[in-house]
Amino acid sequence: MYGISIHQLYTITTDNASNMQKMIKLLGSQQLVDIIQEEDVTEHSDEDDADAHMVTWNESDNFSDIVLSEPYEFSADAEGSSDTEINVRNYTGHPVAISSPEYNVRSISCAAHTLQLAIGDAFKSCALGETIENARKLVKKLRTPTLKGILKAMKRRKPIIDCVTRWNSTVDMLERLLEFRDICETNEELHMPQEAWTEIKSIVQTLTPCRVATKNLQREQLTFGDLYKEWTCCILRTQKFGTTLSEALVRAMKAREKQLFQSEPFLAGMFMDTRFSVLLSAQETTRAMIYIRKIWLHIQRVRKNTSADTTSDTAVSGNEESDADEMEILLRNAEKKKRRRRNKCTTVIENIINALETHAKHPRLKIKESILEFWENKKLAMPELYELSKIILAAPATQVRVERLFSALKFILSPLRSNLSKELVDDILVVRCNHF
Repeated sequence: MYGISIHQLYTITTDNASNMQKMIKLLGSQQLVDIIQEEDVTEHSDEDDADAHMVTWNESDNFSDIVLSEPYEFSADAEGSSDTEINVRNYTGHPVAISSPEYNVRSISCAAHTLQLAIGDAFKSCALGETIENARKLVKKLRTPTLKGILKAMKRRKPIIDCVTRWNSTVDMLERLLEFRDICETNEELHMPQEAWTEIKSIVQTLTPCRVATKNLQREQLTFGDLYKEWTCCILRTQKFGTTLSEALVRAMKAREKQLFQSEPFLAGMFMDTRFSVLLSAQETTRAMIYIRKIWLHIQRVRKNTSADTTSDTAVSGNEESDADEMEILLRNAEKKKRRRRNKCTTVIENIINALETHAKHPRLKIKESILEFWENKKLAMPELYELSKIILAAPATQVRVERLFSALKFILSPLRSNLSKELVDDILVVRCNHF
């Protein structure tokens, strides 16, 4: 749709819904099937394309021992890598053509949704249901017509009733309820024990860092580095309260963060973000570099296929063109022989690995600096990594904007426009997605 191929998908950010996870697995399987079919068809069609992916190897039959370059040795049994990793070092010897590792679209857990799940876990472990339910009943009493009129005469704000499935609204309800404490204490029907008021105040204070983090996670330009900063700051601020709820919340967040921080797209995003790349261990750095290499090779494959399609659409026939093709083949073979005599090759893999190793040594940026501006300034100096950064750093860490987009359907499909076609609705959603 809209000229976007399945091979151009990088990641899909979803919640933990099983139907979404199943869909992503099916997309990944289709990607792999298409790649295998393409390689079977074009395996021997263009020798020059194969030569572009050549590496040199030492006089040995064990190709799996080929190493990329120190200090990062990407072996086939590297932890966290499900694909066979063929590594390269500048050995002298005969060139060996290798195929790029398989790349599948990855699933990313929505950070905002994961935070909501962690808070839900903390609520369950602390047994706060009774306190919140009593507060909810009190709010309903305050919202009765009689008391609502009294509050309006006193120029007080209206009490908020929460949505049970949205903890943020529950905190808003409790925070607003604290404003009516003086009224409740003087009214016997609205009376609550002091312990209940103290617990409500503690809940609101403890969840304040989470409310701030939830709001910050909805920013438009949110990279994985920003996600890590907001998540970590939320944990540090919550720990300071020292309450039972804060301790349970920290435990829940640390348990849930594994599904966020151990994914390959996240590690790649942290590696490309020089503000936070120092936090990666040697093993995580290796995984990130392997994954980035896969992305780069996949980009080359997609670009090659796109170029081939364009060429086939504009191809012409004739004697002069045939003569030119034969001459081109002759020159191409001469170029290959000259390259072999030099006993060296410049490959796509070597170039990207050298760029990655150079980037790994870059000094850390200050946390307040913009990583997007950093890569924009590196556009000419490091063109390969600049192109990769536009993909890796653009991966959405949350699906909040998508949910808002779906919510906009009620305005698009109003009762007066319920006969819109499916194609027109899709077009409107695409426009809104790129505008808001």
